[in-house]
Amino acid sequence: MKSTKRNDKEISGDVIQLISQLDEQRLVELNNLEQVQKIKNEVLILEQKRLINKYGKDSPRIQKISSRLAYNKSMFVALDIEKQRASIETEPLPNNAWRIHGKVYDQKNNPVNGMTIFLTDNKLNWLRELGSVCTSETGYYSITVDEKLIDSLKGTALYIGVSDKNQQNIYQDKNSFIATKGLIDYRDIYMDGRDCVPPLSDLKTGDIAGDIKKDIIAEDLNKEESGADLKKDNTGDILNKDELSDDLKKRKGK
Repeated sequence: MKSTKRNDKEISGDVIQLISQLDEQRLVELNNLEQVQKIKNEVLILEQKRLINKYGKDSPRIQKISSRLAYNKSMFVALDIEKQRASIETEPLPNNAWRIHGKVYDQKNNPVNGMTIFLTDNKLNWLRELGSVCTSETGYYSITVDEKLIDSLKGTALYIGVSDKNQQNIYQDKNSFIATKGLIDYRDIYMDGRDCVPPLSDLKTGDIAGDIKKDIIAEDLNKEESGADLKKDNTGDILNKDELSDDLKKRKGK
């Protein structure tokens, strides 16, 4: 029997379908886990009430149950986030493209609508050619980079940035990504919500952006990477290696 050679597009389509099926199965298992844990949690609450009537609120057994219930509360929040992640349906990835996607949450773990998400280099400069997107009502964002742009980046480290309605950089991720053909990266962002507008080409750096920039440069110093003696940020402030080293030592000492 003669075998037929399948092209990359067909293979890619099968892989995406398989991943989708795995996410569906994962969502089912997460729902089952949540139901079981909720039953256990309800039993624990009833047991807590019973023991309070018997031993009083100050009993060590009551404190132990209270700690477990507090832990369960955080666990249910985390489970809900994982369920939301598993329920995401993405568009098929173009051949040899790269994608970064995820959701944006506020400090109460609620999804944030209308945030501007974009990619920067390690100097916090917006890479305009990669575009920007706004988060949906579910806090979801997705940026896809095609093959030609990936080649032009030449392995440049990419960082996720977020701007508000005043075009201020209010969040900068410290974790970098490398645009890799055929790869999809996932990254959730936790922060306060703002309105969505296009980012500035040169970010207006505030305390957050300044701290992130120092961390990025200081990390380079720790790795003993070569570079200029002076690093200049977009606001015109000069950050030299000695200052950054002192700043890093202070942070480690805290």
